[in-house]
Amino acid sequence: MFTSKNRRRFLPLLNDYKEETHEFLSTEIELTNYFKDKKYKGNGATGGIDMEDVKNISAILLHWRINEFIEIDLTKLKESHEAWIHIKIDTTKRTDLVKEFGNSPLKGILTWSNSD
Repeated sequence: MFTSKNRRRFLPLLNDYKEETHEFLSTEIELTNYFKDKKYKGNGATGGIDMEDVKNISAILLHWRINEFIEIDLTKLKESHEAWIHIKIDTTKRTDLVKEFGNSPLKGILTWSNSD
């Protein structure tokens, strides 16, 4: 979700399905699994995220090739937590997805289903 011209807009991101294995593939699944793993154990990073999280979340965004226009907002790490990551969106990249949303950088929230 992000705000553009004082309006909230939603941009769904990448979901796929591997028919051979009957497996759903998505950014959401990888992000959920990260926050379920040993560091947070599904507890949601309630005190904010840190640079280790930024590195891991950024790697997930890179894996799904959405890092080219979505960047974690490093000024809002304490306000970010599982399923609610403050981001900046560069509308000069991937204009096919965000060309109507306004000038860069847009501020937004990367959100997904919570693991707990």
